[in-house]
Amino acid sequence: MPKLTKEQLEKVKYVSIPDLYAKLDRIEGFDEKVQFATNYLLSHGMDGASTDYTFEEAIHFARLKLIDESKKLRDKIYNDEEGPDPADLYVDYNENAVNPYAEDEKDDIENQFFMGNPAEYLKAKAEKHIKQIGAMDNVEAGIERSYRMNCERLSKSLTKQMSTKILLAEEKGMTVENIKARLETKYGSREMFNKIEKETHPGFIARTFGTRSNAGKNFDEVYAAFNNPKHALYGNMAALERATTQYLDYKNSKKSAAEKAVGLAVKEPKEGLAENILKAIQEQKANDEVFKPIVGTAVRRNLTQDSVDRVKGVEIEENPNRVPLVLDLDDDNEEELDDSMESDMELDDEMEKQSDDPSVSA
Repeated sequence: MPKLTKEQLEKVKYVSIPDLYAKLDRIEGFDEKVQFATNYLLSHGMDGASTDYTFEEAIHFARLKLIDESKKLRDKIYNDEEGPDPADLYVDYNENAVNPYAEDEKDDIENQFFMGNPAEYLKAKAEKHIKQIGAMDNVEAGIERSYRMNCERLSKSLTKQMSTKILLAEEKGMTVENIKARLETKYGSREMFNKIEKETHPGFIARTFGTRSNAGKNFDEVYAAFNNPKHALYGNMAALERATTQYLDYKNSKKSAAEKAVGLAVKEPKEGLAENILKAIQEQKANDEVFKPIVGTAVRRNLTQDSVDRVKGVEIEENPNRVPLVLDLDDDNEEELDDSMESDMELDDEMEKQSDDPSVSA
């Protein structure tokens, strides 16, 4: 694992799950997404900062998002003629590979470790960061010191028992939580989502005098039931999808042909919420196709850091002259991360040529 620079540490400071998702969307390569998510999680609650989700929940949502990305790559392999041939990839031997673009087991084993034993995976990464940053006595006050202290704090709770707790919750089902996190992401933050959701609640007049349409009333009731642990429809995604679709069909039927053609109709907050709910459901349904098979396969391997190291072999010493990977996620016109990695590779190739050239003095 490359050493984190101060600049990178500033970028991976935990803000929220919507913030993590937005930043992951701007990172190109799957391995880079995993690396960023890992480092981001290890800053959870740093310096006593409040967080939107518990550490266990944040670990789940980070892995959920990575499986979203895995599903997109799988679709490209199997549905896009220009996608890579699976016969040339590890997924041809392990259909539940986390990264479908991995070329062999060594390329995917740590991803499987993250999916099957997330707490111990993060503990190993935290310990590596602690070692890389160095002894606390030698670290000045600042982001590096805070990150090291946070890795120490979190590593105490990162046990097999925590992994089991996370996996059991996922096996039981987290549909309501997953949809909520996806909606918060679509609105940019929990605060904005709560604001919009509050605006869509039926007012006193609508409830008392029945000014809502049947489709709108049904949507309101099913959405409330979906989020109510005491209701029979709690977490029933199929019922919510049906009610949401019927409501949107009703709203669409009230628009003129011109409005439909050029999208002139102004959407009410409730209609916008319904559209985002439907998108969140569609994303979750796609995720459901692969999440449990991928995670289940990884769990059955019962991976530990020792078993991962045996698959990967001896880790090559970090090149001291390597150009650090810079995660500049604030600039919309940033160069893709793969370009930075390509620069690293070119530097290594040039150094290797020089070492082989007898004209270059030792």
